[in-house]
Amino acid sequence: MAWKTTLALLFTLFNLSIGFSQITPVENPMDVSDYKCVSSDFDDLSFYLGDSSGDPIDSCNSGENIVAYIWIKSVNNPSRYSLWAQYTLSITDIDGNTISKIYQGCQYEKKLIPSNGQFQISDEIDWECGSTVNISGFYLAWRERATQNCGPTDPKCVRLGNQSRVETPVIANFNYTQECDSYIVNFENLTTGGKGIVEYSWSFVGGNPSTSFIKDPLSIDFTQPGNYSVTLTSSDEVGSNSYSETISIFQPIDSKITGNQELTCTTSEITLDASSSAVNGTASYLWSNGEETATIKVTEPGNYSVIVTDNSNGCSDKASITVEQNTTTANAVITGNQELTCTTTSVTLDASSSTADGEFTYLWSNGSTDSSILVSDAGDYSVTITGENGCSDKASVTVEQNTTTANAVITGNQELTCTTTSVTLDASSSTADGEFTYLWSNGSTDSSILVSDAGDYSVTITGENGC
Repeated sequence: MAWKTTLALLFTLFNLSIGFSQITPVENPMDVSDYKCVSSDFDDLSFYLGDSSGDPIDSCNSGENIVAYIWIKSVNNPSRYSLWAQYTLSITDIDGNTISKIYQGCQYEKKLIPSNGQFQISDEIDWECGSTVNISGFYLAWRERATQNCGPTDPKCVRLGNQSRVETPVIANFNYTQECDSYIVNFENLTTGGKGIVEYSWSFVGGNPSTSFIKDPLSIDFTQPGNYSVTLTSSDEVGSNSYSETISIFQPIDSKITGNQELTCTTSEITLDASSSAVNGTASYLWSNGEETATIKVTEPGNYSVIVTDNSNGCSDKASITVEQNTTTANAVITGNQELTCTTTSVTLDASSSTADGEFTYLWSNGSTDSSILVSDAGDYSVTITGENGCSDKASVTVEQNTTTANAVITGNQELTCTTTSVTLDASSSTADGEFTYLWSNGSTDSSILVSDAGDYSVTITGENGC
């Protein structure tokens, strides 16, 4: 919360002298608790602040020093003598500072107490206008005859045990507090004094609502920062007093954390930054890890928060984020035929079945960035897969080359005669890669053929590698 402060001007709030009044401050007051007060000679007592003639002080300016006196008013006022009093006088200034002293002594000693219904019980008080004056523990005793000595007695006495307010002029004053997260302002009425019922009238220029008639208005919305005029008028049955002040409405504090919020295989450290938080003056920072700088570096996933305090008004706001960790592993896979032969002079190596985070990239050992490559040379090939989180994996293969040659051989009698009308031509002793095939010039695919006609015959041997 934010608050208005008032510079305390410490005055000598009161000073009772000996002279006409013998009621003076005492360190060790007499114990009058056992006196039984049953007299009604003086009844329905009230106190007020007046001038030397007993006229009430009806108006003054807040903070002004006024020479005043404390007076008592009594409904009954018979002819009595030698007034003796004891009481505690407390004065609280406009800043809330209180001074209290105990007074006791005799007034009008062996003289007639004034019979006009009011009489003075103090000498000069250097009173600051707006200060509150209270009397407590009030005890008053008197004598029926002028020849009797002045002092505490009973039953000719009256006691007011509770605190009694000394009637002073009505003086308007207020304090205000703006809520930290809005333009809402709450007002505290600090009006002092007043006779009878005090009524209040507020004016809030630029506020919503713009007026109020309650003592302590709450939730006045000024909608935006700036300076606004506020006036409080406090009225009693004697008169009124107004106090105006220009109040400053500040921009509500708004804490925020910026920066990358994800740890990955390539980002092992990130910076969280609260320096863009909205404050009116300088800011103080307190992170959940105990650091007190505008930025912090983190290397671990988890929840992080910062409390930002606006040093100009004491308002604080908290922002939180969650730092994630994405280390999803990549898995590089190469598929496809990995052997060059007499009939397969190039092969395709394919890495598209690899997996990684998000849209991943390829980098082959031959420099290609495609998901597959076409190779026509035997040798070692590799691909590196890199995901969006920077995690990577590498797969390698060796492309072999199989060009083992075939060797066709035909055996058997190769001459027809009158007695040998057919011969067998046999190619089974041929050699080639793996399980090879036969194709004779007469179309046969057997390993041997029986021929009965003279002529040229041939066989083609083809190995598994196509040679």
